[in-house]
Amino acid sequence: PHETGKFLSGSNDGVVMLWEPVKGGWSVNSEKPFNAHPGSSVEDVQWRRVGTGCESIFASCSADRSVKVWDIREKSRKKASISIKEAHSSDVNVISWSPIVGELLATASDDGGFKVWDTRNVSAGAMANFLWHRKPLTSIDWHP
Repeated sequence: PHETGKFLSGSNDGVVMLWEPVKGGWSVNSEKPFNAHPGSSVEDVQWRRVGTGCESIFASCSADRSVKVWDIREKSRKKASISIKEAHSSDVNVISWSPIVGELLATASDDGGFKVWDTRNVSAGAMANFLWHRKPLTSIDWHP
């Protein structure tokens, strides 16, 4: 969001690729992808919108029910900075960072619920849990 052209892609093989603009095209280090969700599909990736390090931090979610936060400055792309293994009781379909409080991350799932996590302390559990929908959630976003 802060560097023109840089973007992420996530795939069914559990990998997230970082794409960077270079003169005449794109550079993707396909030999060093983020091993985000081995054995499961990546359902969504989102850059952190605001706050310290937002130009280098992104989150991913997966059909494996987990949510992970990554820092592209880290050399290892196999271990996330933050990992929420059982973020929901079923597939996590979509995530959205707060545009106001950079550490807040909303997640939504096939279980019909959405949650808000404070990534400064995920071990405390979700700070809010909303279970209203009767069908899987496929989109979520914060009001700017």
